[in-house]
Amino acid sequence: MDENYELGYENGQVAMLDALGQKITNISEPLYRRLLKDGKLDSAGNAQLDVINSIRDWQIERIEELHD
Repeated sequence: MDENYELGYENGQVAMLDALGQKITNISEPLYRRLLKDGKLDSAGNAQLDVINSIRDWQIERIEELHD
């Protein structure tokens, strides 16, 4: 592949992962606030937070892989 194409592709992936990170933050922030306020979450809230944290872990791993 052309070096410029590869760089553009990588930059696009990083931008997509950064946007995903922002969406994750927007979704998880109210859950964390509720957790701090009430000291617990219902089962649905816990499930949402588990999924969100799994996606965030994947997102971080992908960013690290792109920078290696």
